[in-house]
Amino acid sequence: MDLQTSLITSKTRESSGSETIKRYDFQKDFSLILIIDMYLSWKDFVILFEFHDDILVIDSAINPGNLNFYQVKTKATGNWTTNALLKAKEWEKSILWKMYLNKELFPKNTKNIFLVSNARFSLKLKNGNKWEDKADISWTELADTEINKINDDLMKELLLVSKPQFELIWNFHVTDLSLKDSQQHCIWKLSCLIDKISSESAVNSSVAYRAIYDHIKKKSSAIFTEIEKTELKGDEFEKLIKLKWITKNEFQWILETIGVWKDPEKIWLRIEADLKSTWLNIVTLKPYKRWWDMYRSAL
Repeated sequence: MDLQTSLITSKTRESSGSETIKRYDFQKDFSLILIIDMYLSWKDFVILFEFHDDILVIDSAINPGNLNFYQVKTKATGNWTTNALLKAKEWEKSILWKMYLNKELFPKNTKNIFLVSNARFSLKLKNGNKWEDKADISWTELADTEINKINDDLMKELLLVSKPQFELIWNFHVTDLSLKDSQQHCIWKLSCLIDKISSESAVNSSVAYRAIYDHIKKKSSAIFTEIEKTELKGDEFEKLIKLKWITKNEFQWILETIGVWKDPEKIWLRIEADLKSTWLNIVTLKPYKRWWDMYRSAL
């Protein structure tokens, strides 16, 4: 079975209806940060929301090979300890169990599994290294006592006969995205991206954020039962992308739609020339120019 078919036919996690609005916004904003970073550095990508995990990133829409899973968890106070990660339950399963399940479903294609949070991970590390100094911790950096504790717990929870194989793929990531104001962080990142693409662009980054966020929200809200109703046949993977995922090309289309590559001054000169061709004089043109300036300020 190829990866495209396996992604569609493998049973997905049940979606939780108990997420708070703040966590929901944080997760979507983190996905937007991912999209911005990947847009600048990846040749191609597909990002999937609430399907097999909170966020699933695939390396290609045409010929997918590598999967990167992101489990996003927020914490208002304190840090994540090993006990907290093992005891935190959803659907009577631990956070770490859900992460390992992805590796079990896609053993050949899982490149990385990320546990992402705004809170730090208070985990014992090898060689006396301090977790307080690290925003990223890999499985191989954990002290043997931590590794053994996690392995023993997962083996009992999953009834495994051998230790889980996490060595090269499991990562703990502390994002600098603010739990209290993740939106402003995203607006700033978008502003930087827009300026890098076109320094002359007059697109309002707040308006751009809302347009992209609403697109992400729409994709996230599509649930698997809706996918099943489309009676997928033959081109299932392509239909799934259109319903549930955002590709690099689609993200670029959104940027183009909101006018990132357009030069407002040149657009006005074309409008002005068209208006003058209808024999409007300079006095008559003034209200049109005011309306155009008002439109630009709203972009």
